[in-house]
Amino acid sequence: MKIEKLVQHWEPELPLLCCPKCGAEFTLESGQLRCQSGHCYDLSAKGYVNLAPNHDQKKEKYDAALFELLRDACIRRGIPWQTKTRVAGGTDAGRIHRSRAGVRVCAAAAPVRYIHSPSSVAAKADCEAVLAAARAFLEELGGDDE
Repeated sequence: MKIEKLVQHWEPELPLLCCPKCGAEFTLESGQLRCQSGHCYDLSAKGYVNLAPNHDQKKEKYDAALFELLRDACIRRGIPWQTKTRVAGGTDAGRIHRSRAGVRVCAAAAPVRYIHSPSSVAAKADCEAVLAAARAFLEELGGDDE
């Protein structure tokens, strides 16, 4: 994605984001999100940014093409989506993508509070959006209707 397109994509989102290290607001400079404290996050050429502090890219690699397929399926259908800004846990994707000769992975998840407690809390609309995203993703992949 060209820098101009990245800027157009991210500018409306800036008020919703804050630096995960210090909580400051971001400015968009030369394809990077930068906070007042100088923390800097590069925008991917594919249009996403990873704001997870101390994120180890070696442990969890989503397939870029699958991410784009999922993102684009949501955009085309008007399904709300966002990338994670903080990672407090993980999924099995980290282990799955390293199994055997490597397996392409992509994940979709609803924001949930108290995930491992007896009483988790999630917005019904978020769960419905994840289900719609999963269905849209499978439709994009094509194949058997079963």
